[in-house]
Amino acid sequence: MQARKSEKLTFAEPSRSEETMIVQGLERYLESSVVVRLLRNKQLLIGKGNRQEVYLLSAPLWQLYRQACTQRHPYFVGLHLGELHGAGFVPSLHSLQWLAARPRAGVVVAATAEGAQRFMYGRDLEPKELQQVPSKGGDREMLVVNERGEGIGFGCLVADEKGKTRLRNRTDLGWYLRRGQ
Repeated sequence: MQARKSEKLTFAEPSRSEETMIVQGLERYLESSVVVRLLRNKQLLIGKGNRQEVYLLSAPLWQLYRQACTQRHPYFVGLHLGELHGAGFVPSLHSLQWLAARPRAGVVVAATAEGAQRFMYGRDLEPKELQQVPSKGGDREMLVVNERGEGIGFGCLVADEKGKTRLRNRTDLGWYLRRGQ
């Protein structure tokens, strides 16, 4: 038996500052015009409990939620977009395919087949394992996709001491399999 019950999520619309953090977090991976289009006619909700989980609802789902969930709090609703942590928004692994299917502003690092496999084993990638590296320098967050354009994780481009760019693994789909170890 569990020592304590898990806390229920209570859903609320984001404040202006929370919405700004979410938009800025998405703009790390997508062009700002794409983010604006994607959020148009949709509703953001934050499930507040032990964590602050961000969900994206379509207009029909938002209307259903408002009708059916005034007294009850569902376990989740819509697409689990990510979480608010401290002063920022972190996208979830659930949103990978959704993000990968959208136009991006040169922030995608496509891994070779061998690189994609290593990345999903939790490894960092060397320059030879990357098919394309965005021209903008500096440490930055990246959406990592395989050769077929499928989202496989999130990473950070960093320059090593020799000035070569490598991809540091932040989180990947293989995490679901490794977390049980």
